[in-house]
Amino acid sequence: MNLSWKQEDGLTILTEVLFGSYPRTAKKAAAYGLRRMNGRMRKLASEVLNQGRKHYDRTTKAACIKSISLMKGGLSEKAASHNPPASAQQKIREITKKIENNRGRLPA
Repeated sequence: MNLSWKQEDGLTILTEVLFGSYPRTAKKAAAYGLRRMNGRMRKLASEVLNQGRKHYDRTTKAACIKSISLMKGGLSEKAASHNPPASAQQKIREITKKIENNRGRLPA
């Protein structure tokens, strides 16, 4: 069995889901699958995502735009919100322990 056939079949299935009348979650999953392809399939998947940027369905278009952005190394919205810029982060200060007065204690 030739592994490249499976890769090409996977590309075909993901393309059909992305451009077909499927729910938004399925389209996002297909865009993720295309984004994660490796080797010679990466270029073909990138072409499919670029075609999706011009698609009439806004869900398909949004999923493709986001996937292309992430392929180019952009941060996702969730990752960007969890990692604020260094200037917005507060410095960690050390809290010094106060030495208790020996109230009520007998000297040793």
